[in-house]
Amino acid sequence: MMKKIFLLLVVTILTTTAVHARNGATSAPSLDCEPGTLVAETINVGNPSSEAGHYMWDWGPIEPATHGGGWGGIDNARVVYSPSDETKYAAIMVDTAKRSGRYDITMRALDGFGDDSFKVHVLTPSKMLVLNKILNYPQNYQDFFFKKITKRPRYTYEDEGNTQEIWKNHDFKVYASGKALLLIEYTGDKEVGSAPWSTYGRLGVNSITTSYICPGLPHKPKPYVKPYSCHKPVKRCYSWRCRR
Repeated sequence: MMKKIFLLLVVTILTTTAVHARNGATSAPSLDCEPGTLVAETINVGNPSSEAGHYMWDWGPIEPATHGGGWGGIDNARVVYSPSDETKYAAIMVDTAKRSGRYDITMRALDGFGDDSFKVHVLTPSKMLVLNKILNYPQNYQDFFFKKITKRPRYTYEDEGNTQEIWKNHDFKVYASGKALLLIEYTGDKEVGSAPWSTYGRLGVNSITTSYICPGLPHKPKPYVKPYSCHKPVKRCYSWRCRR
């Protein structure tokens, strides 16, 4: 009796599925965004809730809460090269979307009283393990390994020698899939400028924004259909296509 009920349920489910398929009632995969729309994510550097999940590596403390100062009138920032750091680098993980492609990055950085020159390198997420290992090496070995993984910077900025604090947007592009690790390198002279490095550090960053145009559903190629053959080796063809 139980077997008959089970078979009846299976037949009912298969019949319902077939009817829905004939009527075009197929379920489409869900999208994270509407095709053609602009998608953007902003990480507010210096805001712990916004930084959560983005692998903040070797940044300075939250400013201006730690050392005070003007900081161009903002409430949250961190410096790349802090007096408490052993390196001139800082890293952050950005989300670029599930599909590979080109993504626009906008980094808002402070061009202040000191030399705030820098470079941005784009690394794969697996390199974060390498960064953690580099800190365990002596200083001369650290410089060697950093040069090995930062041969081709994605963006370079030379300080313009401003005499006031100005927040500037720096735009560059990233070609990645999933997540990308941004390694920011301070390249200026920390002793240049009226604001002492030993107090404030160098190269304040306020936010990093990732944006892209939603591509929508990926293109599905048509299934391959084997062309009709009139020369069958076993069974003779009686179709009208085989008539000469």
